[in-house]
Amino acid sequence: MNKKIIFFTFSALVGSLILAPLHTSEAQTYAGNDGSVSKYLTKTLVKQYKIGSPYWSYIVKACATDYALAVSMIDLKSDVEKVTLGVNQVIPKGECSYYGAVMKAKEGKTLGATLITKTDALNEAQSIISNLSKNPNRDQSIERLMEIFQTLGFAIPRF
Repeated sequence: MNKKIIFFTFSALVGSLILAPLHTSEAQTYAGNDGSVSKYLTKTLVKQYKIGSPYWSYIVKACATDYALAVSMIDLKSDVEKVTLGVNQVIPKGECSYYGAVMKAKEGKTLGATLITKTDALNEAQSIISNLSKNPNRDQSIERLMEIFQTLGFAIPRF
């Protein structure tokens, strides 16, 4: 019995340490004019690791305000790289979820994000498939298509 109490206490302590930086009352919201803040997506943390370091901690908050959001992917972008997070979950109305990554960037103002719903992902996949023969960047299109299929849990077609 004592081992269970110690285990649950230790688990609660570790969980609170992990989730402490994401507490909404302490988080700052950055509303930039770079197009990355939308109706459902806001920046909550943009922090450089060390002064002069190319690495930045970047966390965004997705909130379902009007209706439940079926989120497929979150694209995090900077002037140096792009990170795609395969989320594939539904955020219930009135709730929020946090997503983030450590990214390279020349400055924090260039960090942006795009929320891609499941409907948007399916439309993008359909568009890629219909224009695949005409597209000069076929390899990049196929790579994006495979990313969408994998995130949504579909079987990957063979080309």
